[in-house]
Amino acid sequence: MNYAWPIISLITTFAPAPAAENSLVLARLNVEPAQCQPKTMGGTCHQDIKLIWNLNKATEVCIENDHPELDKHCFVAQPNGSIALSVTTDKPITFMLFEQSSQRALAGAQLAIGEAQSSNKRRRHRSGWGIF
Repeated sequence: MNYAWPIISLITTFAPAPAAENSLVLARLNVEPAQCQPKTMGGTCHQDIKLIWNLNKATEVCIENDHPELDKHCFVAQPNGSIALSVTTDKPITFMLFEQSSQRALAGAQLAIGEAQSSNKRRRHRSGWGIF
C-alpha cells in the first residue's frame, strides 16, 4: 500500500499560513546624558544633549517635548537616528517620539535635573611646616 499521498495532503492542509506583516512599530528613545547638573543651587542647567531613537522598521517620526523653547523635529523614514540639541532649563524635560502619520506615541525619555553641589565645604587648612 502507498500511504504517501494522504500524508502529504495532511501536511499541506495543516501547514501554518504565512504570518501577516506586523504593523506594530516598536521604538526606543534615549537621552544622553540623562541628567543635567546646574552649577548653582536653584540655577538653570545648560547642557548639550543627544536624542537617540531605534525603531523596528523605518517610519516617519517626530520628536516633541514639553519645553517651550525647543521645537518639534520630524524625520523621514529611517529605523535609527539621532539629533543633538542644546538645552537651558531649570525643570526636567520630557521628550516623546510620535509616529507622524497617526500621531501615536511610540516612546518617551526624560532629561532629569540633578542637585547642585554645595560649594561651602569645610576644608582643613594645613600649615606649611611639620615635624615629619
